[in-house]
Amino acid sequence: MPEIERYFGRFPPTVRSLALREPRGSRRKIIYLIGLFQHLQGLMLTCDRYKLQVEPADDLSLVLPSAPPLRGWLKLTCLARVDFLKDMVYLFGGLRFCYMYPSNAERMLLLLDARAKTLEVLVLCPVDPRGKQP
Repeated sequence: MPEIERYFGRFPPTVRSLALREPRGSRRKIIYLIGLFQHLQGLMLTCDRYKLQVEPADDLSLVLPSAPPLRGWLKLTCLARVDFLKDMVYLFGGLRFCYMYPSNAERMLLLLDARAKTLEVLVLCPVDPRGKQP
C-alpha cells in the first residue's frame, strides 16, 4: 500500500476534497488512502453495494501518514459498515466535520456522537430507503 504514494505523491498538499466511488480494498487500505491527503476537508464515499474486504479488527499493518483535518463535509451514499467509520474515528483521532449527509440511521448515530461539538449542518433525506430505522 505505501507504493500508492508514487501515484498520488504530488496531489496530497493541494487536495481539499476527495470523492471515492466504489472504493475497493480493506477498511485500513481505504483509510490509509484518505490519510495521504493531509489537508483534506471534504470526503464523499459513494457505492451501490458494500465492497470492502474483510480484515481482522486488530490489523495494524498500515500506519497512517497523517490525519487530515476533515473540517468540511462528509457525504456517505454507500453501505459502509459501522466498523469502517469506527476505524476512521479511531485512526484519525476523531472526526471534525461541520456538514454531514449520512444515509443510514445506524451510521448516523455513530457520526453524531463523534461530531456533536463541531457539527453545523446535518442533512437528512426522508425518502432514503437505507434510513428507515428510527
